[in-house]
Amino acid sequence: MDFGFTEEQKMLRDSVRKLMDKHASPDYIRRLEREQAYPYELYDEWIKAGILAMPFPESYGGLGGNAIDLAIVTEEIAYSSTDLSMALGGSMFTGLNLVRKATEEQKKYWLPKLLSGEIRMSISMSEPDAGSDIGAMRTTAVLDGNEWVINGQKLWATGAAAKNNVINLYVKTDNKVHYRQGMSLFLVAKDTPGIELRKLDMLGRRCTGTYEMFLKDVRVPA
Repeated sequence: MDFGFTEEQKMLRDSVRKLMDKHASPDYIRRLEREQAYPYELYDEWIKAGILAMPFPESYGGLGGNAIDLAIVTEEIAYSSTDLSMALGGSMFTGLNLVRKATEEQKKYWLPKLLSGEIRMSISMSEPDAGSDIGAMRTTAVLDGNEWVINGQKLWATGAAAKNNVINLYVKTDNKVHYRQGMSLFLVAKDTPGIELRKLDMLGRRCTGTYEMFLKDVRVPA
């Protein structure tokens, strides 16, 4: 059994490495760290090169790559900075989750926007008292007419404040069932009224940013 890369995968590795050498110099990364600035310019280059689209199905605008392709891309970016890889990883993780779990209508609406760079995505599960035991989350969404009203607090929301970001927000919608059930995923634009984001002072992830999130009467269309 051959565990080596294919010629196409070697070309992928080399192309990502050249892109990072060109657009993510040590001076550029140091500036982002110093200014705690999101890598918008580099993210745009990833979009142009099709890096974000790599593991997504072609039917939604992706390139149809596999898990090894994704690992190659992630390793090459993280070699320069694990912080930078988190900026890309948040959109990839949440987007691939939609591929697995969303309705066909939702996929056709959200995935082209994500892969074109029109929007970014980040994930928010953890709370002050709910990390590894995610069923203990207390943030809730209650249906009010044709809107859901969300209240609560989230923690460790990496990349949440980036421009045009859509937060993949996990909340409790049914407290009557077992505490590990009754959870739902909402897609909420980060500038929705009622959301307050507070950047945390971290040893790492100073560019992509990790945030504490407060949600007060945040209304989302049903």
